[in-house]
Amino acid sequence: MIKLLFDERRSIKSYPFIIIFKVIDKREYPILFGVSASKRNFKKAVDRNRIKRLVRESYRIQKNALFGDLERNEFSAAMMILYVGKSMITQNEMDSAMINAIKKIKLYLSNIER
Repeated sequence: MIKLLFDERRSIKSYPFIIIFKVIDKREYPILFGVSASKRNFKKAVDRNRIKRLVRESYRIQKNALFGDLERNEFSAAMMILYVGKSMITQNEMDSAMINAIKKIKLYLSNIER
C-alpha cells in the first residue's frame, strides 16, 4: 500500500507537514495512516520518535472531523504524514498545525468526484 501511495499520490502542504494521500475503495477502516520524520532534520532516533508520537497524538485528537466526511462520501483514504519541520515543536503548536492540515484535506475531499 505504501508503494501505491507514493506512486499515485496527491499531496497537500501545510507546514510543518506534507500529507500524501490517495482515495481508495471503502475499507473496514476509514483511513490507513502512517507518520514519518526525516533523519536529515533529526539525527537522533529519540527526537524522531518524539516528533512521530506528537503527530500521532495530534492526529488522534483531530481525526473525527475527517472520518465524517469520508463515511458520508462512502470511500476510504490511505494517508502518510511527513513531518518536514526543522525544529522540535510543542504539542499545542502541533495541534494547531494538524487542525490546519485537516481543514485542507477536507477541502480537497469535498471537491473530488468519484
